[in-house]
Amino acid sequence: MSFSITSGGDGSAIRMHLAQQAAQQRRTQAAQTAPAPPASPAQKMLTEHHAKVDEIRSRYETTVQRIRDHRGLTPEAKRGGIARAYEETQAALSQLAATGLAAIENHRRNLVDRAWGGKTSDPQAAMAQRQANQMVNSVTDHHQLAGMLRQAQQDGDHQLAKTVAGQAWSNGYTDIVDQWNHDGAQNSTMRLLIEHKNMPKIEPFIWGAEHSVYPAREIEGLSAHRVGMEARADYSGGDAA
Repeated sequence: MSFSITSGGDGSAIRMHLAQQAAQQRRTQAAQTAPAPPASPAQKMLTEHHAKVDEIRSRYETTVQRIRDHRGLTPEAKRGGIARAYEETQAALSQLAATGLAAIENHRRNLVDRAWGGKTSDPQAAMAQRQANQMVNSVTDHHQLAGMLRQAQQDGDHQLAKTVAGQAWSNGYTDIVDQWNHDGAQNSTMRLLIEHKNMPKIEPFIWGAEHSVYPAREIEGLSAHRVGMEARADYSGGDAA
């Protein structure tokens, strides 16, 4: 899915407004003096990601201002240079949006794999895992899963108990997962599940707005096609870069 945003129209203004709000919110949070709880790995990833976004935006603004201040350029050459800077910035932000989103989703999947996965090279353990999967994979009823967990725990069948708990988690039966960890023996898995639950929720519209820049006044209101034409035009006013 592409989050790139073309120039012109009310949609760009709305997106830019949302992006500015999000950026301001990050600055406000960073400026707070009250001690904050340790950031999760995902939160750290997002913080580093947004720093890259801000760096690209800042570079764009600096480039635009430098072109405006260049006395040796004609207005047409300045417009062309700014259009190129805009297109390059939008492309860079679009790429960053895609890679950043992929990193977050990969981390989300990795948490689940670490919590419930764990392939083993022991043939006997692997067989027990396959058998547990065959028994549990088609079961979605809460009452039945709760009963299977009780029986597995009574029998000391840890692999089956874990598989049942994983199936219960997939179906949203957190009480069964809590019962699986009634003695705290599965706290390490629970920490992974809590981190997964608290993962930042990425809203595509907001994410797209954050990964865009508002077109400078020289190209504001132009269609994406026209901006592209300006960016590729060969004006005689000198090098706008």
